[in-house]
Amino acid sequence: MNEFQINNPADCMAYLLIFVSGSDGELSGHEGTATMKILTEFINHFEIDVDKDGAVDSKDAVACFTRTLNLYESLPEKEAAMLMVNSADTIKKNVDKDNLPIIIKNLRALSGVDQTVSNSEKEVVDIIEEIFMMSDN
Repeated sequence: MNEFQINNPADCMAYLLIFVSGSDGELSGHEGTATMKILTEFINHFEIDVDKDGAVDSKDAVACFTRTLNLYESLPEKEAAMLMVNSADTIKKNVDKDNLPIIIKNLRALSGVDQTVSNSEKEVVDIIEEIFMMSDN
């Protein structure tokens, strides 16, 4: 089992991107490239120094993507789904609510980057959107 723990919004965003991309049973090259682009934009926007080297740069996205992909691939399906829910909740709690629709827009765009949006990809993004919309009361 992978010892890495998701513990910040960048890790959570990477996990959501990877989970959406892989929900149709494969992570295509196009999806991987789009995931890295979206993740890099997220990390830069929120100035998250993932590798703790004092700089927010492309190495942060690579480190975040690599370790999160390794975790995703190591988890049984049920645990992977639970981590997706927890990651969405963490994003919701740590990102300004005005940014949540942008994240959903990026997830929907990512699911269609390989020219096909599977039912599973659509359903996963719908679930993430529902989590974002739920009240914390």
